[in-house]
Amino acid sequence: MLEQSVKYIMLGFLYKFVLAHIFGHMILGHVKTYALYTGGFFNLGTLGVMYVFGLDLFFDFAGYSMFAVAISNLMGIKSPINFDKPFVSRDLKEFWNRWHMSLSFLVPRLCLYAAWSWCSCATRSLKTAIRLPV
Repeated sequence: MLEQSVKYIMLGFLYKFVLAHIFGHMILGHVKTYALYTGGFFNLGTLGVMYVFGLDLFFDFAGYSMFAVAISNLMGIKSPINFDKPFVSRDLKEFWNRWHMSLSFLVPRLCLYAAWSWCSCATRSLKTAIRLPV
């Protein structure tokens, strides 16, 4: 587990402090300037800005997520990996499920559980209020 944690910390440093910096601070400004200089509503520069900004966000969040997974592994808690190659997905639904895997699977479970428990509590109190046999 220690070997995996060190690997995730190094990968997090690479993602956050090298790749996110390259995409966000070195490339994005030039691509943005090119897109504004070219003009128009949609051009090659605009497409470049969308991809470079998306990669900047990905490497920024993936770096922080790798740090969190590594620290939890060091503390003895097994945490799931948060990203699964989202830019190779076929459609938007698959992109979202690959982009933020823990959030994609956690939120529906929490919402459905909360709705289910609320409905069962409301049904129980209604049965008590009108004194129906249970």
